[in-house]
Amino acid sequence: MQGQQVSVNTQNQINSANLSLGSQVILKMNDTITMSSVGLLELAHREYQAGDYENAERHCMQLWRQDQTNTGVLLLLSSIHFQCRRLDKSAQFSTLAIKQNPLLAEAYSNLGNVYKERGQLQEALENYRHAVRLKPDFIDGYINLAAALVAAGDMEQAVQAYITALQYNPDLYCVRSDLGNLLKALGRLDEAKHNVLCVYLSLSVSSSVSTWLACYLKAIETRPDFAVAWSNLGCVFNAQGEIWLAIHHFEKAVGLDPNFLDAYINLGNVLKEARIFDRAVAAYLRALNLSPNNAVVHGNLACGQVSEAEECYNTALRLCPSHADSLNNLANIKREQGYIEEATRLYLKALEVFPEFAAAHSNLASEAIRIQPTFADAYSNMGNTLKEMQDLKPDFPDAYCNLAHCLQIVCDWTDYDARMKKLVSIVADQLDKNRLPSVHPHHSMLYPLSHEFRKAIAARHANLCLEKINVLHKFPYKFSVELKGRLRIGYATTPRPT
Repeated sequence: MQGQQVSVNTQNQINSANLSLGSQVILKMNDTITMSSVGLLELAHREYQAGDYENAERHCMQLWRQDQTNTGVLLLLSSIHFQCRRLDKSAQFSTLAIKQNPLLAEAYSNLGNVYKERGQLQEALENYRHAVRLKPDFIDGYINLAAALVAAGDMEQAVQAYITALQYNPDLYCVRSDLGNLLKALGRLDEAKHNVLCVYLSLSVSSSVSTWLACYLKAIETRPDFAVAWSNLGCVFNAQGEIWLAIHHFEKAVGLDPNFLDAYINLGNVLKEARIFDRAVAAYLRALNLSPNNAVVHGNLACGQVSEAEECYNTALRLCPSHADSLNNLANIKREQGYIEEATRLYLKALEVFPEFAAAHSNLASEAIRIQPTFADAYSNMGNTLKEMQDLKPDFPDAYCNLAHCLQIVCDWTDYDARMKKLVSIVADQLDKNRLPSVHPHHSMLYPLSHEFRKAIAARHANLCLEKINVLHKFPYKFSVELKGRLRIGYATTPRPT
């Protein structure tokens, strides 16, 4: 399944650049200035805000020809040219404004926007930092600085810039959402930073809630109709295993914004994981209405019969031949159909596209064991692969449980107690969240699990088998009442694929 897609609000900003027009209309007078000039500059501001850059520039140039030292006009011209992608002109008017007033923070910020747009991040950072030094409460300067720091890869400093902006204005819901995304990406869950941030955000949140979750919650509290924050919060709940809360938040997001593509994809993903296939298909179809050639949606739409799923994956690969999820999922189908060579080729192709694709590594390794279950080297090699996968995706429960099984088969008792403790913890968490356990029923006897856990594992896997059978829409088999000859009882087993 395609991973959750976290949406970042852009709010009509070019490359997240907040253009500064000055906190007020700045008029530098040689002698006197008429009210008509003030009214003309105010008109130019309104035209700029409405996106009428042509008339805004015309009126500004009229004022500039009257007084070339007016920093308010120079700032507005800088912003107009930036929006029109005339970067040289934008830089020129920002520089002129700085010459007139070397302490004008807004001019340095606008000049930083030009450098950032050109990819000159060091120069951009220097101008943004100088702007906030000149004007410590300059919110747009901190937001622009944060965006440039993210582009430069300095995530920790970007977090601090966002926090500073929120100190001056706690109601910036877009900033809260973007800060939540950044903290989530960094995995910043430690208590100290959480407590500090909660003070900044004026939140009363329990210590078990992560800082990024707090940001999304505060964003929604500030702006309840902010669909992006609802969707991002849904991603958080899904990551925590709270599928029903995730469904609720994604549904709220698409209710607020019926054209929110990412939210429909996320909603389809969690409904699919919850095995509510009819609603998952409806969500994916709505996403396809918005983006008909979206390879991700075609790949995720494979929720029904095998033939329909195979067609969806093939459609996704026609649209995007390098879509690793569809390559892996199609390989799973080919493996089930007995086309082992084709499945292996697809797994290898998925790994060629995405070398750190944990699921494909696991599937490819388990295939060798399926072909020859008694081949000890296959278990050893799979163990090596799964050890590597722990580096690729340390929180991948299927990989860890498969690794534990392989190590047990080859009698590797290194760190056995710690390994069993973690395996039991994984199973307990999966059962508590009503997810399919990563331990197969007939492997459960190998581990120090309680009888209640073993019965629950068997029940979950039995329900999965029933669901697979129901997909085929076959009538129940009718057994003959009369016994003719001997009663033959058979048993078949295969290793569980990941």
